[in-house]
Amino acid sequence: MENLSQITHFIARHNELLYVDELKNCHKLVYLDVSNNTLLNVNVTASLLTLQELYFDHNDVTQLPRYSIGCALTTISGSHNQLTSLNSLMGLKFLTYIYMDYNEDLTAISFLADCPKLQEVFVYGTRVTNVSALAEKGIYVVYSPV
Repeated sequence: MENLSQITHFIARHNELLYVDELKNCHKLVYLDVSNNTLLNVNVTASLLTLQELYFDHNDVTQLPRYSIGCALTTISGSHNQLTSLNSLMGLKFLTYIYMDYNEDLTAISFLADCPKLQEVFVYGTRVTNVSALAEKGIYVVYSPV
């Protein structure tokens, strides 16, 4: 992939992608959808500070990268992966929507209450049972208590 620096939207669903490291120079990227591939990580997204919407559903991602608190991320969707923690989303200033259904080993999300703009969290099909910290802040949570 050559000359990607001007790209603002990138959609590559169902392409059997193993990695997306080539996107590291897409400094204007605001929308990325790499759902339904075979990705093991989305680490490159931590360097994309203009990225607002990230979709990587139905992959094999086990861990999120550490995002800068000032990054532009508003929506992150990583349902049907292998994530065990969302700690790297803690305190993100603009994060509004989180969709992480069916990451079966996900257990804790109360720290997400520190995201000032967060409105919705979907963690159905996970081991999350305590959502009181989010509910106290008026954050809508869809989960399946054990």
